[in-house]
Amino acid sequence: MITYKLDSYPEAEVKNADWKKLSISPINTDVSADEVTQALSNLQKQYAEYTDAEKIGKTTLVKAKYTMTDKDGNELHKGSAFF
Repeated sequence: MITYKLDSYPEAEVKNADWKKLSISPINTDVSADEVTQALSNLQKQYAEYTDAEKIGKTTLVKAKYTMTDKDGNELHKGSAFF
């Protein structure tokens, strides 16, 4: 059983169309060797042990199916996610 905690927000009222003019710059995904080393170092500090994996297999991932229901138990959405 997986339990989700969701925050709910009140409905928003649109006051104008300024949001249509907004744009987001592309994300830079370039990574330097130093950044990789630093990330691995941070992982080692946060977790007691970290070892490199040659391959990630199907047994490494978990696919969970879920159903979202309202307070009365009526189904709102079905889906699945990988963990």
